Amino acid sequence: MSGDVPCDCTVAPDNAALTALILELASQLHAERVRRIALELALARGEAPTPAALDALADDPELRRRAQAALEEAMAGLMAVMTASEAR
Repeated sequence: MSGDVPCDCTVAPDNAALTALILELASQLHAERVRRIALELALARGEAPTPAALDALADDPELRRRAQAALEEAMAGLMAVMTASEAR
């Protein structure tokens, strides 16, 4: 197995900690995704994408709809991977 990354197989992974880490990273990714969608909306509407302008979009129905759809798609993918791993 030359070329493989060495592994300390005597240490069992902490599944709860790993799951918490994955969900935390997913949460951070979603926050960045929402900011990107807000930026796209501001630019498409011809608005200057200032931090205040992006924050003002927080209650925008289109932003909320797109962000919710993106979240549901991402979570479905994440859960599919996590449940497929458990089935093995």
